[in-house]
Amino acid sequence: MKFKPLLLIFGLMVFLGGFLVFGDTGSEDPLITLSYLEMRLREWAPSSSEGSGEKDVFEVIEVQEGDRLTLGQGTEVILRAGEAKAFVTPKGGLADVTAGKDIGLDEMIPLNHHLINPVADGRGFIFMSQSWIMIKGTHTLSETIR
Repeated sequence: MKFKPLLLIFGLMVFLGGFLVFGDTGSEDPLITLSYLEMRLREWAPSSSEGSGEKDVFEVIEVQEGDRLTLGQGTEVILRAGEAKAFVTPKGGLADVTAGKDIGLDEMIPLNHHLINPVADGRGFIFMSQSWIMIKGTHTLSETIR
């Protein structure tokens, strides 16, 4: 009969220990604070870029026939509607990551392809018709005289 009281005490210790380990400690004693977590997430988040918006948000732009778009380093572009040709430099063209190839001088820009400009050396688009683009990063849009 000595065995039952020891078993009862042991079971009670395990039961109460479970509450201490797995129980809700409430908001007074969090493992980490919300402000600390937010601070650490801000450190890891990309900073905003120069230009018109945040670095991780595509901007939708309507362009007209004859407009010239010069891209900054790392700028991403998707031609959604219309027609455009590439202008490049002797160093190379625009990286078409959708097709896995380089777009060269005077090549037509394919619709809905994700393009990335590797360096800011004057590469970009000349629009052959009214067009719509999605763009993320630094750029200069030169409008033609109409």
